[in-house]
Amino acid sequence: MRYRQQPQWEVLGPEERLERVEVSLADLGAALDQLGTALEAHMAETAIQFESVMRQQHHNRSRAGEQPSPSQGAGPCFAELRELSARVVRLEAACEARSGSTELGERAGGPASWSALAARFRVGDRSTLLVSHFQSPGDAATFGDADGAMSPGFLVKPGFSEPEGAEQQVVLDESISLDASIWDCALVVVLHQGCSATKDPRQVWWLGRFNIVLIWVLLLFNFVVQFLFIVAIHSMSSINPFADIAGPMLDQRLLVGQAFEHMDRRRMMTSAQRACQHAAHDTTATTIDTISTYLDLEADKGVFGMSGSSICFLAMLFWVVEMTVELRRCVDLMLVVYCLPKVPRTQIEESGTQHVLSGVTTWHKTLAISLVLLPRFAISFCLLAFGKRFLAGTVDIGELILNTCALEFVTHVDDLIFAAMATRTLMLFTRSAVIQRHRASSDQRGGGGPSGSGAEDSDTDDGSDSDGSAPACVWPRGRAARRSRMEIFNVLFSITFIIAHSLEGYVKLIQPFVEGVASVYTDVCGYNTRFAYVLHPVTSMPVFSQTDFSAEQVSLRCFYAAQYEMVRIRAGLDPATFPANDTLAALINGSSPLCSSGLVGGSGVADVACPESALDDLPAIRRLHEKQWARSAACRDQDVAFAVLRETCLSEKYFMASTQSLGFFTDARSCSDFVGECGAAGDHIVTPAWKTKLRTMCAASCGFCGVASAG
Repeated sequence: MRYRQQPQWEVLGPEERLERVEVSLADLGAALDQLGTALEAHMAETAIQFESVMRQQHHNRSRAGEQPSPSQGAGPCFAELRELSARVVRLEAACEARSGSTELGERAGGPASWSALAARFRVGDRSTLLVSHFQSPGDAATFGDADGAMSPGFLVKPGFSEPEGAEQQVVLDESISLDASIWDCALVVVLHQGCSATKDPRQVWWLGRFNIVLIWVLLLFNFVVQFLFIVAIHSMSSINPFADIAGPMLDQRLLVGQAFEHMDRRRMMTSAQRACQHAAHDTTATTIDTISTYLDLEADKGVFGMSGSSICFLAMLFWVVEMTVELRRCVDLMLVVYCLPKVPRTQIEESGTQHVLSGVTTWHKTLAISLVLLPRFAISFCLLAFGKRFLAGTVDIGELILNTCALEFVTHVDDLIFAAMATRTLMLFTRSAVIQRHRASSDQRGGGGPSGSGAEDSDTDDGSDSDGSAPACVWPRGRAARRSRMEIFNVLFSITFIIAHSLEGYVKLIQPFVEGVASVYTDVCGYNTRFAYVLHPVTSMPVFSQTDFSAEQVSLRCFYAAQYEMVRIRAGLDPATFPANDTLAALINGSSPLCSSGLVGGSGVADVACPESALDDLPAIRRLHEKQWARSAACRDQDVAFAVLRETCLSEKYFMASTQSLGFFTDARSCSDFVGECGAAGDHIVTPAWKTKLRTMCAASCGFCGVASAG
């Protein structure tokens, strides 16, 4: 049977027990001292991160016009601070429990007393836990209340002890967010490639090889599309598009527009006059209508009528403003990327749902500027220059508005490409990316690991460190005036840029175009257009005549207007100069019984000469001469045509202008009313010009058939 060996207890006297307790208390005091130092260092690091998040959230919400609430997005930092606060409170309670053993504490060789050790961790209310590390006792600002709601009015001062090797925080004014476009996505992808976290599939920022190759392919495709658009805009833009057609339009006006055979007899207007007075519809007339509208030469545009040059200037001003926004965005991104601190590896920090880019390598910074930002700036500037030429060379106001919308579409091609072809990962990655905006003079200092102790910065009146450099973390109050002056300069420079480019476009592009358009209009519609000419059949030289100085020719307008009225009635329309007459319309279209009754021996000649014939007869009628007409059975009075002529000439439009020349129509109701070979009708004498016209129309009454046959 085996017996268990009983432990041997060491018997100590009172003095030995006291010595053992003193050693234990000394070890515990040293451990607590080390724990306090470690907690202070950890709390300082957490406070720095917390302060950066608070400042960023405060600035972003202030710019958005919302009530600042720094607690938003700072949940992880604040939870860690509260956990540290609870640990410190528990240490404080443990130290207070031992504070009665003052003698043992003094003999332990640790802190002066447990009360002193407790005072080291005693900071009062939890809400002022971190403030004690950064503020003097006189400051009353607090980070928050017991519920964790953070106050936006906190102020963090330099002058706290920071562990050695901890990085100094660069002065941060604000951050710049990125848009969901191919440019911004390519920019953030290039900058992120310097961080090893983006190449680790376990990390949130990992994109994968496919997305990286895809973004480069889309960027190249965007280059090609934008370049083709620039070439197309340049090829379609011209300062003076009428330079090539000004000569042909002038030739057409002189050779065709003033020819007598193209003259409108019922209006007594040449073809050139009709084109300039909007009474014709052909290529020349359409061009002249467009030019007159652009030059604001029409009298019916109303009170608020604007010339085409004014509308073009407004469109150009809109385009300059649009491209100024894009150029300003490019320059802003260049400055932000250029001012990012240079670090061995790209630095990315998480801030709520965003990842903040705070440092980048020199190589990736160079790639981003040369491959993304500079091409973007060059394309925007080319679109600005060629877009102004494209708008200035548009004469049609409707096309001018459409061209403005087309240029607006070109500026969003990169957004459309990204939205149509990019993956959801790239879209979310770009939307959540934020680039910190740093001062050009700020840099990152410090070095090693988190251990060790750092030099303490003393408070100064101007908010700077003891060595004269920028403070580690400071709300940018001292630089508010300088930042305000820079913002004013940026705004004034943008306004000056817009005004200068708009005026340059008006003086060098719009004004020469207006002069060229006015020159074309003067060549076609200027000078003398109220003349006609014919080529002499013997000398082959032109013979001219003024179109508005012949009273007889003016009185003959109703003769040519009657031709138009007959065609109009045959088409089923009402007459334009006299009331509609169903009987007359039936006689003209051949539906009246009088047009087919009384045929003589199958000769095809009716009792009433209706102007309706068979289609096969039209070519023969077209080749008919006066002698053939006089010998034919169809040579008789054209009473239907005369009825239309009489109603037209007695209309107010024509009769009031030539009462004396057209007075015979009041006595002659048909061809049989003329006497003396159509030389008179009643008490009125027929003018020679009208006698020539009536002699063939009223052939039987005027004796044309017999005379022609005898001849």
